[in-house]
Amino acid sequence: MKKRIESLKEFHAERRRVKARIAELEGLIQQDVQLLKESVKPMRLAANTVKNMFASDHDGVLGETIGLTVDRLIRKVLLRRTNFIVKFFVVLLMKNLTRNLVLKNSSNIMDWLKKQVTKFSSNHHDEKEYSSGWSKN
Repeated sequence: MKKRIESLKEFHAERRRVKARIAELEGLIQQDVQLLKESVKPMRLAANTVKNMFASDHDGVLGETIGLTVDRLIRKVLLRRTNFIVKFFVVLLMKNLTRNLVLKNSSNIMDWLKKQVTKFSSNHHDEKEYSSGWSKN
């Protein structure tokens, strides 16, 4: 209940009390906002993960090539007898997953390809030497 303020001293005391209460409530609101932000983090992470599955931020020659290859492979070979809706969602998901996976690991993949090409070319070169009659000495 509100009591009537009779003097200037009571007014200043009430004013200090109200300011202190406002500061206390603002602190509680800040704590609640922080708790809300922390409780939303897992949902935000899950949403970003799902978004990354269905959408790719990488647009380039490598990404488009991978996308087209996976699209054709899944539509024409793996899911040729399924309905349109299943094809659409599976292709979309797989295309973006493989595109993201390859683009994130492109340096490792390129290193592996270089090793394979080097290995193949050295084996092919060795076979030519032996077949032409030249010795390896």
